[in-house]
Amino acid sequence: MHREVSLQILSSRRVCGIAIAMFSMALGACAYHPVHQTPLDEFVKRSQQVDAGGYNLQIGDVVTVKFYFNPELDFDVQVRPDGNISLSLIGDVAAAGTNTQTLSGTITTAYRTYLKQPNATVILKSASSHRVFVTGEVYMPGTFNLLGSETALSAVSLAGGLTDRASLKQVVLVRRLPDGSEPMVTVLDLKKALDGSDPRQDVKIAMNDVVYIPRTGSAESNVVLRNIIWGKAPFVGSANATWNGVIK
Repeated sequence: MHREVSLQILSSRRVCGIAIAMFSMALGACAYHPVHQTPLDEFVKRSQQVDAGGYNLQIGDVVTVKFYFNPELDFDVQVRPDGNISLSLIGDVAAAGTNTQTLSGTITTAYRTYLKQPNATVILKSASSHRVFVTGEVYMPGTFNLLGSETALSAVSLAGGLTDRASLKQVVLVRRLPDGSEPMVTVLDLKKALDGSDPRQDVKIAMNDVVYIPRTGSAESNVVLRNIIWGKAPFVGSANATWNGVIK
């Protein structure tokens, strides 16, 4: 269940001027395009369903391959840009998009030609994509590594806290799901999380989330959000479409 976010159209000169200043890119004519806001309960539910599937290895992750009966073959290896890892004797093995348990089985099977008891185990040593992007009205916007327990409020703290122009009542959280579907967008009232009236607003952060802190009473700052979701903001990278509207 989605409900459409209310939209407001600014003059094309004003919108494009702000966007160029923020991201050094021309956006062209600004036209209406609907964006859907995911209610918080559904946002959390869908996120939990994804988490239940476990973590799939990504390009840049480093794994340790251990052999119980042949420790001399133990090896740390990084998942290459082509999604493979290289191991002695067997060469390239596809790793990106699979979990450590499945990869352990694949490597064990491949080594049976060379070893009597391969028994390979793959352990995730470091995850390259375990990060959060925080932008908007914070003192140090940027990319931050996650330890696994961060929430929306702690992500703001990682970015140096709020400027005096920030609004906590309409913090936007953008989450891209691994199935490649449309990003989920929800609006958080972190003011209620701080005063204890609604702690569920302080949701747990997932890897590659974008937390956007808007400016109090400013529609202009929402132009930035337009680019975060669908544009080519440099710290997002994976977006490839253009949404020409303003989330209000």
